[in-house]
Amino acid sequence: MGLTTRELSAVDETLQGRYVVWIREDPHGFWKVEIHVDDGDRVYDLDTTRGGTKSWRQLKDALLFVKENCPRAKDVFLEVEQGWVLQKTPDDLTK
Repeated sequence: MGLTTRELSAVDETLQGRYVVWIREDPHGFWKVEIHVDDGDRVYDLDTTRGGTKSWRQLKDALLFVKENCPRAKDVFLEVEQGWVLQKTPDDLTK
């Protein structure tokens, strides 16, 4: 199940500070974004307007998308390789 960019805006507005974003690399080298709500009980991918999962070839593009579209996320995690997780807190996102 996924969210469109428009639905993501609604999530950001209604769940201010109560959702978490994960950015992960898929097996093909593309970066995808997951939105975790209800303490991770519900996980949503981002969908394109045509219904496929939204992904980015360049990490910087995925990070820019999250910065612009998820300003009120509780936390943002970036998982790189096996076992490496970087975290960005809400205060850091506005800088």
